[in-house]
Amino acid sequence: MNPAMVFSLFPPFPRDNKVFGIIPHAPRFEARWIKVIDPAIREAGLVPTRLDPKRLKDSTVADLSLAIATHKLIFADVTEIHRFAEGNRQYSFRNAQVFYGLGMAHSARQPGEVLIFRSDQSDFAFENTTARTRWYDPENHPDHARVLVVDAIREALAELELTRSMAVRQITDRLDYESYEMLTEATAGPLNHPGIDPDEDPALVGVRLNSLFRLLDMGLVACYERLKYSITPLGEAVVKAISNWV
Repeated sequence: MNPAMVFSLFPPFPRDNKVFGIIPHAPRFEARWIKVIDPAIREAGLVPTRLDPKRLKDSTVADLSLAIATHKLIFADVTEIHRFAEGNRQYSFRNAQVFYGLGMAHSARQPGEVLIFRSDQSDFAFENTTARTRWYDPENHPDHARVLVVDAIREALAELELTRSMAVRQITDRLDYESYEMLTEATAGPLNHPGIDPDEDPALVGVRLNSLFRLLDMGLVACYERLKYSITPLGEAVVKAISNWV
């Protein structure tokens, strides 16, 4: 399945409380995952996951796309895996699979949702000034490295919460009274499609249809079963925000 098709299935609000790790599976990197990255993610209150190295050859682009689409944050370690000299020039090799996943993450996610770390000072083979790359030293200073990862995750979560609040506020500014009334109805259970109920006032069907279309367009309700519409997590956040203002 094409990554764009997978990403289109998942709205950006909200995501699982997990961090997807994109790092090489060589012994050196396994040690830093176990001793530094995994415990740091857990300390920050999230669940660390990565593709199973035993099934790596069987993993598909869809598996990678699904993880990138559904996890709250992406963690990538782009540390060089080998370096050699030729004349006066130094050449650095980095894991191609890591950069494939990183490129996919950058194409689908906000910059603040993708955390990039490395433990070398070598130049990249391409321009990387637009993406913030943090430095850490998991082998020599694991405790300090763990603190750096925890701080980066907490900083990203704070930024996400601010973005979430701004998104909710923008939607509440666009929400008319009739649509809000229908949205609050959805908090009690799925809404029937307007016009299905024979006892429904025909004069209100058009108004309710317009309200339903607005809620669907803003992602506040979704059709999870035929001709029935349930409130989404974004819709719940909007209702909660408005109730706090009243």
